[in-house]
Amino acid sequence: MLTFEIGHALEDIGLDLLEAVKPAPMALKIRDIYLIGSPDGCVRIDGKSYLLECKSIKKEDYQLLEKPLADHELQLGFYLWLDSKRKERIYEEIAFFLYIPKQQVSPLIKIFPYTLYPSNRKLFDSIVSSIRLFLKKGVLPERVCVSPNASLARNCPVVEVCFKE
Repeated sequence: MLTFEIGHALEDIGLDLLEAVKPAPMALKIRDIYLIGSPDGCVRIDGKSYLLECKSIKKEDYQLLEKPLADHELQLGFYLWLDSKRKERIYEEIAFFLYIPKQQVSPLIKIFPYTLYPSNRKLFDSIVSSIRLFLKKGVLPERVCVSPNASLARNCPVVEVCFKE
């Protein structure tokens, strides 16, 4: 738990250095279910707003890092996708990752730009279609997780139903 708290403290330092503000959570309502995303921060540059996602990672992993991690891309992609579903976008279509190494007194920051890939846009559209189908007809989508402990399954609202034998 302490490592988690230290990671968040480092992330806050990175966001403070960029004078970022915490954006309001984004949500998409599907019947009685809300898909909610809470980005770490946003910055305004020349009147335009950009989302930021701050990640603290082990020093060894940080040194090898050359691009954002795939599950992080899905997370930030989800925020950009949610923003694209608004009547008027609030944020630019490009966002940024801030990676900060743990176990550093004065953190260095690696910054990577990110845009929502068409394949991820289709993935999120497909997920929402599957949720709508489930709510309307009780039909579960094809299972993509190998176990209920898989990272994608951990927070899934239908994981018990999906893995029921």
